[in-house]
Amino acid sequence: MYIDKLRQYATHADVATLNGTIYATLDDPTLPLNATDHALIRLLGGHSCRVPGVSWLRTDTMAGLIAKSERTVRRSLARLEKCGVIDRLKVGKLAVVRFLSAEVSAPEIAESSAAAGDEPSFEPAEANLSTEAQKRVSKDVAREGNAIDLPAEFAPDYVSEAVIKTLAPFFGAEKISKVHQRIQLAYEKANLLAPLREYDGLVCRTLKTVVFALKTKRIKGDLYAYVYGTFRQVLTEQKRREVAADQPFMDWLR
Repeated sequence: MYIDKLRQYATHADVATLNGTIYATLDDPTLPLNATDHALIRLLGGHSCRVPGVSWLRTDTMAGLIAKSERTVRRSLARLEKCGVIDRLKVGKLAVVRFLSAEVSAPEIAESSAAAGDEPSFEPAEANLSTEAQKRVSKDVAREGNAIDLPAEFAPDYVSEAVIKTLAPFFGAEKISKVHQRIQLAYEKANLLAPLREYDGLVCRTLKTVVFALKTKRIKGDLYAYVYGTFRQVLTEQKRREVAADQPFMDWLR
């Protein structure tokens, strides 16, 4: 199965070590990374826990999750690879992204396109398969990815304890991570003055309204799109309050 094969390509001993690499990367002022790069790092980090440091998300999936175009995602991946944050390679029929640790500083796998002298590409290898073969690959990956529904306490360290505590009765670690990613995207769009964790009170109150809407079947579409839209509105209002408090003459913004 794919999970067993991917384990030999892990770049970190465990999730805690992986989180350390992610934090160090996000906090490194010498890296020429933008907000999209940071969002992609967080996204990939949240999907690299089954095999620490290894993610096999498709490019179109990444684009949808961070609300960017596939072209933008490809440029961001190329920039992260150039900066030595990740490498990209093919493992069987899967296109894989690995977070590089201090011990793994260059692509080492013969199956990677780079090792063969080709230009690295993150386009899914399934694109060259028949429709039936694509379905089989998708089912295998989905089955492996959903094999274990980790409890909420296994959510990545970058999710605040307050958010985990609020969502733990309803969601497992993977769903909490995905919800947090949408909140993070909305936070970055709002351009608030303080770090996201300083808004834990507001975030948790808003999450309760989201859970209520979910449990009462008021969410008709995608949960994560609903989370993003809700937090875009709430955090934009928070930004307006901050601006008005800093500049009283701008009360018309309220």
